Amino acid sequence: MRELRVGSYRSICRKTRPTLCHGDFGLTNVIRTRKGHSLIDFETLRLDLRAYDLNRAIYNFCQCHNWNFSVAQSFLDGYRTIFKLKREDYEMLRVLLRFPRGICRLIDNYDKRTPKVKRKVELDFPRILSHERQRTAFLRKLDAYAGIKQ
Repeated sequence: MRELRVGSYRSICRKTRPTLCHGDFGLTNVIRTRKGHSLIDFETLRLDLRAYDLNRAIYNFCQCHNWNFSVAQSFLDGYRTIFKLKREDYEMLRVLLRFPRGICRLIDNYDKRTPKVKRKVELDFPRILSHERQRTAFLRKLDAYAGIKQ
């Protein structure tokens, strides 16, 4: 929340031009063909910020690889051959990746859940929190990759 409050998130949103985004870029929407990899499943296609699709892809691919930055770096290296990313793209990507999505999803409506489900949430909490914490080191590497000093 602090990053949103003191960062340049709002000004980046105002001055960044939306682009065509897949909307659900992840492992289940990429298939391997004889010609290489192809993106499928376009029902969430929309105009949005470039960083949104980058966030979805990096989050989905890196979460299942324990936030190994080399996975994101490969993706970003390939992406940069098509489009030059600006500092604002990286800053927006950082804000989106910093958001504790897993914890929020896990504890959403906790008070309304059954005791059995609450127990499962409590057991999952340390694992999800560990994933959230792994992103801190990951984000430092992203900043170094992007040439952003913190």
